[in-house]
Amino acid sequence: MPTHVADAHPIYDARNPTPFARMSAILGIDLRSHADAVRLARHGVPAAVWRRAADRIGIPDDLVCDQNTSRCGTVDGKLNATESERLLRIVRVYVMTLELFGTETAALEWFQKSADFVSDEPPESPMTLASTDTGAQLIESVLSRTAHGFF
Repeated sequence: MPTHVADAHPIYDARNPTPFARMSAILGIDLRSHADAVRLARHGVPAAVWRRAADRIGIPDDLVCDQNTSRCGTVDGKLNATESERLLRIVRVYVMTLELFGTETAALEWFQKSADFVSDEPPESPMTLASTDTGAQLIESVLSRTAHGFF
């Protein structure tokens, strides 16, 4: 039995995988709860896990890596905490996109395509917006409204 609420693992149903199960499949590591994601971000996402997710979703290095570093994962073979948070946020929002669109092809097409999400700003892709907390909230709101029929 978990000792903390955040460690409680949701019931897994293979027919309807949880968002954490979907994130696990993309990252290639076991994530079962918010607490697992917090621990991973704090300790740093291994560079190999970052590469796997970047290749699968098409995340450009400069969207996750700090501008002061020449490449991701140069410290102890892991992303730093900020880079790890950014990667996990992008993957989380992509998983929401995948759940709405139903297929990876449709989800990736929408997630990578620039659109006018912010008035008076140049078009940006949902992936780019998801690299920041406020941008991720915007895209999550768009996805939620779309899922509930509010366009």
